[in-house]
Amino acid sequence: MAMTLVGLFDKESDARRASEEIQDAGIARGPVRLSSESGSDVSSMLSTLEAPRQDVEIFEEGIRRGGTLLTVPIDEDAAGEADRILQNRGVIDLEGRQNEWRSSGWTGSSAVDTGRGEVSLPVVEEELRVGKRPVQQGRVRVYTRTEETPVEEQVRLREERVTVDRRPTDRPVTEADMQTLKGGTIEVSEMAEEAVVSKQARVVEEVVIGKEVNERTETVRDTVRNTEVEVDESDVDRGGFDAFDADFRNNFDSTFAKRGYTYEQYMPAYRYGYNLANDSRYQNKEWSAVEASARSDWERHNQGTWEDFKDAIRNAWDTVRGRSRVHR
Repeated sequence: MAMTLVGLFDKESDARRASEEIQDAGIARGPVRLSSESGSDVSSMLSTLEAPRQDVEIFEEGIRRGGTLLTVPIDEDAAGEADRILQNRGVIDLEGRQNEWRSSGWTGSSAVDTGRGEVSLPVVEEELRVGKRPVQQGRVRVYTRTEETPVEEQVRLREERVTVDRRPTDRPVTEADMQTLKGGTIEVSEMAEEAVVSKQARVVEEVVIGKEVNERTETVRDTVRNTEVEVDESDVDRGGFDAFDADFRNNFDSTFAKRGYTYEQYMPAYRYGYNLANDSRYQNKEWSAVEASARSDWERHNQGTWEDFKDAIRNAWDTVRGRSRVHR
């Protein structure tokens, strides 16, 4: 599967070395591009990649701070090798760099164009949540081993010995005595006792290991942040957009209605021109000095439609600025 690898570098020389190594490795599926100048070209390039707006802001801020952006089309199976080359050449860790910028005051683009010529400002409020997690503070290890202890016991043993005793005698012979004349054998066994040793294991003690659990209350102190929006209306036309609605409708009816469009389709263009005319950045500037920036901003949210709506935007600019001069 085809994919595009994007990396941001602090030094243009590092980005060029990474580009050369990728091309030498033969893993690029198309031209490797380097960008070190901020502007609409970078935004349009990133928009073709369908990069998230948050990533685009980081890349644009990195270029504004002197960085260089590298983009290279590759196959999915070559992503590991390409990433290794970028890492070796010092590609920026975007998450870490973003946190660094935000800690020094950078907020990115907090204003969001709604697509209707309006600007939405998010109001953010932090909420403190306190939880708990187990933390190991110590450990007890219990070892067991077998020890041998010499013991002794005394036991009395019985032993038999056969003895032969000849006794002289003088008496008449009996029938029983006559039987011995026939011959025969008498056998007498000697018996003896010997010590027999056996062992029996018994549990004489138990070692019980447990835990004592204590609870304590700890007060956690921190700060939370929230967004305060302060609106300065000193330079805004109090009549608002609706005060010019009749003028805009007349211009639409005479210019665009015959092309098959509706006023609702062109209203965002008139509102965009109205907002430009009331923007403090463009006070005391002519349209020729504003058009390039206005086109870039319009195309960022309405890509490829500037030529269709630029006349309506210019008409709203001239109408609001003309009435503003009369009021002065």
